[in-house]
Amino acid sequence: MFGPRDPDGLAAELAARLHCGAAIVDANHLSGAWVVAASPGIDRPWLEAALNDNPAGNQDERTPVVIVRRV
Repeated sequence: MFGPRDPDGLAAELAARLHCGAAIVDANHLSGAWVVAASPGIDRPWLEAALNDNPAGNQDERTPVVIVRRV
């Protein structure tokens, strides 16, 4: 599945609608994770590290929505 056409815009829209930070992340079982876009306040290195081992099980044909929060 292709990513969104405007990842920055989508991250901002999600953050506004959900009243929390939002990010678009490319994460999979082959190459780890990298933040494509994020709303202000997202700690990109922390989020990439949190998703780097693919905890949602994303593979070739799956595009999960994942909620991540610090505890």
